[in-house]
Amino acid sequence: MDGRGKYFNQIINGLWALCETTYWGLSATTDLQRCGPGLPDIKESIIELRVGEVANLLSWTYYFFHSEFDKRSKRINERIEYEINRRILEPYYSRNNFWWIGFNGGFVNNRNPWCNYNVLTAIVLFENDPVKRQDGILKTMSSVDYFINYYKKDGACEEGVTYWKHTGGKLYEYLLLLQAISKKKLIFLISPLSKT
Repeated sequence: MDGRGKYFNQIINGLWALCETTYWGLSATTDLQRCGPGLPDIKESIIELRVGEVANLLSWTYYFFHSEFDKRSKRINERIEYEINRRILEPYYSRNNFWWIGFNGGFVNNRNPWCNYNVLTAIVLFENDPVKRQDGILKTMSSVDYFINYYKKDGACEEGVTYWKHTGGKLYEYLLLLQAISKKKLIFLISPLSKT
């Protein structure tokens, strides 16, 4: 905050501790892994709310400070890149069976734009392969389209009024990021739903 690097060692310690954490998700979501509930399987990365939130935090921290990290050790950025790729990009590119993604039919809710916003952030800030980047962005758009088709005109969420920020709010953040990366070639915030 003060620009003097006073807190950088603690920022690095915090980032490294997150990277060292076996499972970024909530304990209640280990049942999303094929092995079922219990201890997480380190061989299977899944994407859920908290996994996405940790990835988002690491992504933006990397974006703002990667040159400063490199002055201290090249291994910091290498580790963040490795973890984002392993825990977010690879599973998102290779799997369509996360229930929140909507590709297998059934119910989608506020977790759809919430998770897709975090994934889109990671794709935009980390993916260097133009084909993977384009395919990943299009996949988030296809997924969020399921949510938009489901979302009610009143903007409410079945989880309660306090969840608006993670329903309409995350949809808004997702669309804003998509608009920014398209250099305003894609403009979504003119629909009647976005004005409510």
